Amino acid sequence: MDYNDFLNKYIPSVDTKVAIRETEHVFSDSDKATIIWNSELLWRERLDDIKEIAKHTDNEILRTEIWERIAYEQDVLNRFIANDGGYIYSLKSHEEESEENVIGYFVSFKLAYEEGCRLDQPFRITKHRMITEVSYRKNDIVASTPFYEPEAPDIKRDLNWSGHGAAYIEYDKAGNIRNCSSNEIPEEQEKRVNSWDNRRFENKYVVFPEVFHGHEKVRIIQDAFENEEIIGWISREYRSHEEYIKIATSEDSRCDYSDVQYRVDVWDDEYLVWDHMHINPIYLKRVPEKELCNSFDKEPGRHVIVGHDMGAALWFQVVDVKESDKIMFDDVTRIGMEISMQESFFDEVLRPIFVEAFDAEMPINKNRFTYGLREEGQYLTCFEERILEYNFFTYDQMRAILDRIDELVRDGAQRIERAIEGTDAIQLVTLTSHVRHIMEEYPEYNVISVLS
Repeated sequence: MDYNDFLNKYIPSVDTKVAIRETEHVFSDSDKATIIWNSELLWRERLDDIKEIAKHTDNEILRTEIWERIAYEQDVLNRFIANDGGYIYSLKSHEEESEENVIGYFVSFKLAYEEGCRLDQPFRITKHRMITEVSYRKNDIVASTPFYEPEAPDIKRDLNWSGHGAAYIEYDKAGNIRNCSSNEIPEEQEKRVNSWDNRRFENKYVVFPEVFHGHEKVRIIQDAFENEEIIGWISREYRSHEEYIKIATSEDSRCDYSDVQYRVDVWDDEYLVWDHMHINPIYLKRVPEKELCNSFDKEPGRHVIVGHDMGAALWFQVVDVKESDKIMFDDVTRIGMEISMQESFFDEVLRPIFVEAFDAEMPINKNRFTYGLREEGQYLTCFEERILEYNFFTYDQMRAILDRIDELVRDGAQRIERAIEGTDAIQLVTLTSHVRHIMEEYPEYNVISVLS
């Protein structure tokens, strides 16, 4: 396939494709083989495409590795199907992974596969050794893993214990193989195609152009999450893209294909905690700012989001303020992730707390100057709303505010215009967690702005 066909087939992210084309980035045959092999396409399709690379590449080492991989995968399949009577096959719906949800046990692969195809959903078949007095004493199957460090002694584990899967194959609902894994392959053959070796095509580091930046809002478009929309934020960058590539491609680097991934911070609405995922840029899509405009109207009950809602909202963000006797809008540099809160909710629930805590005599607040109110300009003297001007709080001041909000949530307070309960309480916990998160991300700064 030509280069554009490769990009369209194996790089589902529009943003990543744009970056590749704009920078005229070219993947080598080895790079393409790595991307193909680690993609979410079907097993047979991936094998066919790397086979085409092997047929046409000038890279003899790559050609050898690909033919080794193809032979290995075929051996995995042949051994999986073969049964000398000492194995059984379990069948599970791919959506039900626990041991309690086994659909059935079968004496042959053929019966398990036929039943799986009737499910009309993805499924997994696992091959198990049946434990007998004879097989329990035998030690003829071992897994030598990992092979990450070629010089380190192999770690072997005996598989002759009840319930351990000797191998498994995952299928889509049409019965096509998605992935497979086996502990039936002889040790020497397993070593030959060591999947942990970052020098082989299966797991080597691949250079991508820079696509996303710290705290951009992104949508995960990986097939593994096709039934749920996951939106997150690119985690803070602690080194430049160029510096990272230099480290990853150095001669003694231990980086592999997983190190291509971006860390994506994700807010868990169910447990009200921050988590993170590591996602390859080919499975990330930038969330345009226009999607966030008036987002609170689109989702009643939600009063806090990460990102800049251009509608009726207040925005919380770490800032760096340039010292001046007249601090104006251009003297403020916004840093990192931005939190938006619905303006009406802020007015009803939180405004008195912020007004009371606001220190109008703090120099950076006292020196705020605007031409937005009168032609000759004027200094701002209080907590301002609806005029697009900054209100500054030190980290300590903000932490005290957040502690007070947490107390209101715990007390279910009636001291404001409406009780803090249910959805309101969840949204306030979300706000305090988000603001604490951005302060923790940037400990070298000390000011939070509240802008409306």
